[in-house]
Amino acid sequence: IKYLERCLQSLLRQTVPVEKIIVIDNCSTDSTVEVLHERWLPRFGCIEFLQLPENLGGAGGFYAGMQRGIESGCDYLWLMDDDGYPSDNCLEKLLPYAKKDRVVGPIIATDSQDDSLCFPARIPGTFEVLLTLSEFQQRFSEIAEDLLFPFNGTLLPKEIPLKIGLPRKEYFIWGDEIEYNLRIQREQYQVATVAQAVFHHPRANDAGTPMFFGKLRFNNPAQDLKLYCLVRNASRTYLNYKGSLYAFLFVAKVTWFYMFTQPSLRRLKIVISALLDSVRGNFQGHKLYLKK
Repeated sequence: IKYLERCLQSLLRQTVPVEKIIVIDNCSTDSTVEVLHERWLPRFGCIEFLQLPENLGGAGGFYAGMQRGIESGCDYLWLMDDDGYPSDNCLEKLLPYAKKDRVVGPIIATDSQDDSLCFPARIPGTFEVLLTLSEFQQRFSEIAEDLLFPFNGTLLPKEIPLKIGLPRKEYFIWGDEIEYNLRIQREQYQVATVAQAVFHHPRANDAGTPMFFGKLRFNNPAQDLKLYCLVRNASRTYLNYKGSLYAFLFVAKVTWFYMFTQPSLRRLKIVISALLDSVRGNFQGHKLYLKK
């Protein structure tokens, strides 16, 4: 709940006012519902609360939130998880670059207020990776075309989901934003990162772990549930959008990581299970990990 309240405070401080804030409660088990009803909903009429009947994961949460935003008549949807938060002028910096055929987003810095990026920024079409905010802003004075960190402060016009649909809620968690980003680009919409718009997000210790002699990086999930969903969803996405060669290279990368970078027979078994479910089109396997 502390992250959600931090995010709400940042949204209410925006230099360009946010007209509506839709909070999706994904069947939380902490004090979220009580705190919202006691501290926030009575005081701020712009906040709308939608409680889901079961845990549908991040993908299901974004599906429900975007659907509600469109039904509410919003012209633009600003997407984010509750553990991140925008800088006070983030929306102001994004809006000049927003268009009906373009999705824009901020650069993602850590929430520790230092110069490091939360997610390494690989320059499209190269192996070059930028690791700090200052590096990124020096490299791109205005926008970085064809680069987006989706669902972390992403601003998109309602016309795009009306045309291409909503995120795949069956992905549950991890990779739904990548699939949606590829779907956006497949339909010839533009994507770009606005260098002066900053979004803060906690940095996981295993985000962007170097591998293959430092030439590649792999986001190694700490939880088995996230690893399963990562492999199942990413391999399915590559098959759908990039072809069998990309899917094979992804499988080779994950296999290398758990054979040589951080050897683990147990995690390799999870990878194999996820790959089989991806080929079969089985999007129910994650429920086994939820029970655990």
